Parts: sequence; structure tokens; C-alpha cells
Amino acid sequence: MVIFQMILQVILALIFLMSGAGKVKGVTEYEKGFEAYGLPAWFVRVTGIVEILIVILLILGFWFPITLLIGAVLTICVTIGGTLAHIRAKDDFVKMLPIIFVGIFAIIILIIA
Repeated sequence: MVIFQMILQVILALIFLMSGAGKVKGVTEYEKGFEAYGLPAWFVRVTGIVEILIVILLILGFWFPITLLIGAVLTICVTIGGTLAHIRAKDDFVKMLPIIFVGIFAIIILIIA
């Protein structure tokens, strides 16, 4: 189980590293997406910073289990917010699948950690 947990940690860290870095850098596609969801453009960077924080917590989780739990809980909060934004925008279920899977991975980490 420990190996499976570590694999999920790495997958989540990589996902949030790519996503968070793009948001912090101010990639226009993210800003357009957030505007389409009715969110202000400045919220893109805030979300990016939170995602980078999650990456740090997940990586520290290899040595400090409490940071893994905090990172997983924060991931679940981000995925709930993202899913609600998709629902509010009336997106197709298929568009929501990536964020749903991220949330499921975080829940699995909480269960087995």
C-alpha cells in the first residue's frame, strides 16, 4: 500500500506542479477559463499559489506524514471548488473528469495514509 500511496503522491504533485506553474505565470488560457466560470482573473494566480503549496506539502509528505494529510485535504478542497465551478458553468461531465480523478486520488491517500 505504501508504494501505491507514493505513486499517487507523485502523480498529484506533478499534476499540480504543471497546473500551478501555468497559473502563477499567468498563462492566458487559464485566465480565459476562469473568466468563463465567472471567476476574476486575479483568482488564477491565487489558485496557482495554492496548487504549488499542495505540491510542496505532498513532497514533504514523504518525510512528514502530517503534511501529506494536509496536502490531501487541501487537494480535496480545491477539487470541490473546481467541480462546483464546472457545474455552475454547466460543463459536460467529461470536462469534469480530470478534476474528479484528482479528488479521488486525494481521498484514497487520506484513507490509506
